[in-house]
Amino acid sequence: MRAKLSARSIQTLRPGDKPFEVVDADLKGFLLRVQPSGAMAYYFSYRNEHGRRKRYRIGNSDSLSPAQARDRTILLSARVVAGEDVQEKKKRERQIVKLAMSQTLEGFLIHNYEPWATSQRKSGPATVKRIRSNFDHLMHRPLNDINLWVIEKWRSEQLICI
Repeated sequence: MRAKLSARSIQTLRPGDKPFEVVDADLKGFLLRVQPSGAMAYYFSYRNEHGRRKRYRIGNSDSLSPAQARDRTILLSARVVAGEDVQEKKKRERQIVKLAMSQTLEGFLIHNYEPWATSQRKSGPATVKRIRSNFDHLMHRPLNDINLWVIEKWRSEQLICI
């Protein structure tokens, strides 16, 4: 379906049995996807440098107005014209955040130790729980910052409390 995406035209849309898309008549690549549940989201559709069709999710229609989504689409379109694959950049940024998260004590517990401990040890869940409660103050620190000095300091504080 092709129509000018405006606040009024979006209000008139009703969900169907299957998802459908409304492509904006004015701005190339700007579209609204309507789910059977009634959820609606704006997308920017483009082709990367290899000619592959890609989609970049801009946001939900209940949190963005059509004008705001259109402005974001224009900015994304300019980046694509400059040779950037915006979807790949978004994917790389997510991977960097995930890697940074996994390099903290909490990330190590979530991604590495907890899955191993729960599958290999009977006391795995209890051990993870103890680590979380005893070292709560270290959860967001990078693993490189947790050294013998930090652990000995924690240990001496625990001995004083007894």
